[in-house]
Amino acid sequence: MVQRPLTSLIAHSTTPNDLLPRLHQHALDVTGGSCSLLFQHNPRTGSLQATSGFGLEALRTDPWMPGSEEAALIADAFTRKMPTLISDATRQAPDLGARLNSRAAVVLPLVRGTERVGLLAVGFHTPPSVTAVGSDASEVSDAVMTALELFHLRQAADLQRDVRELLEEFTGGYSPPIARLCGSTIGARAISCCRLRPTRRTWRAASA
Repeated sequence: MVQRPLTSLIAHSTTPNDLLPRLHQHALDVTGGSCSLLFQHNPRTGSLQATSGFGLEALRTDPWMPGSEEAALIADAFTRKMPTLISDATRQAPDLGARLNSRAAVVLPLVRGTERVGLLAVGFHTPPSVTAVGSDASEVSDAVMTALELFHLRQAADLQRDVRELLEEFTGGYSPPIARLCGSTIGARAISCCRLRPTRRTWRAASA
């Protein structure tokens, strides 16, 4: 069976559950890793929380609060916006190494401008060479970000459609001035909702 190109999968997948496992597999194919975790950044607490995984026996969903050395590695990856190799996860990033059950890891920051969005971590049984962590791994980050943004836009579009239908139903029995007033109030609230960050549903898929 011929596999569809990644761009085609992103364009035609209807739910995150359809696409996220493919993105995880793509990350492993590109990097040569054995498992992966997708973390969502919480801007209020600064923590990272795993929302989907691949190649793992169990998915820990408690917030990842790394120690000082671990936190410095992650902060550096976000600052450089580049994949970062952690060759000795047991020593350098013990919490992440335990979550991945791996000796080494590559972390791929997911950023929107200067905003931290999340992080994709790929685990390795044997530390990869530095050359393996390059432009191809960066392409994986771009693919994940594109998919997350696309699903967020689709959710916003679905919300706007539902609001329009609600407005039509709600204002149908009112005189034009009152209908316009009700419509502008509800519409403003809808716009505010559409500006929210991507929901957890956007990020979640069953651990494979």
